[in-house]
Formats: sequence, structure tokens, C-alpha cells
Amino acid sequence: MLIIPWCLYPFIHQADKKPAIGWSSLVSQSKNQSKSAAPVQKDTFAAFKRQAQEKEDKQKKLLEQQEQRRQQREAAERDRQRQEQDRKQQREEEEALERARRQVSSVLIEETGSNSSPSTGSASPAQSMSERERLRMREQERRRREAVSHLKPKHIRL
Repeated sequence: MLIIPWCLYPFIHQADKKPAIGWSSLVSQSKNQSKSAAPVQKDTFAAFKRQAQEKEDKQKKLLEQQEQRRQQREAAERDRQRQEQDRKQQREEEEALERARRQVSSVLIEETGSNSSPSTGSASPAQSMSERERLRMREQERRRREAVSHLKPKHIRL
């Protein structure tokens, strides 16, 4: 028995119906098909390439937008921190001015209180100068201690 490959089977059964087609005609048919398919393939490749380029452009644009939004957020955050720092500094300055006003008023009260105390006519101007000098030295010492206390950590006490 003769074994026929399956790819030749249609040609053998058609032999009795119509004349067999030669291999050369099959080759010419495939060439005709490939010639007509080549432009389609080129068009398909061009479309694919264009689509890939559009996708890449879209991704670049999206990344640029994200980067721009990130930069805007960072700028807004820096601006917010700067404003907060300015407000804090202004508050500290106002508090320092208020402390200075209180100190001045307390010194004035002390001076007026010491002047209003009953004094004898024998108090000399030299004595009042030494009293002022003593008050001035006491105030300087208090300010020095206050300044040092701001420099040292809170948990350490002298």
C-alpha cells in the first residue's frame, strides 16, 4: 500500500476531476499573494510604529505633568513653611517686646516705689546713685541668667 502525505491528498483526488496544477503555478500564486500582502504589511508596520510613538509621547506628557504637579506641591509646601516661620518669628518678636515693656514698667514701679518711701532729708545724691547702680547691676544679672537659661537644655538646672 502506498502512503500519501496529507498535504498532497487534495491534489491526488482532484487529478481525476481536472488537470493537476503544477508546482510552478502554485509558486506563482504564492508570489502574487505575497506581493499584494507586502504593502499591507508595510502599512500595518507604519501604523504600529505610529501607535507606539503616540503611546510614548502620551507617557512623556503624563510624566511631565506629574513632575510639574510635584514641583508645584513642593513650592506650595515651602511657601507655607516660610509663612509659618515668619509668623512664628513675628510672634517671638512681639513677645520679646512685651517682656521688655514689662521689665521697664517693673523697674519704673520699683524706682517710684523706692522714691515714695519715707526718706529723711539726710539722703545724699551719692546714696541714690549707688542705689541706681545696685538696681542696674541686679537687672543685668537677671538678664544674663535669663539669656543663659535659654541656651541650656530644659532638663538641666543650675
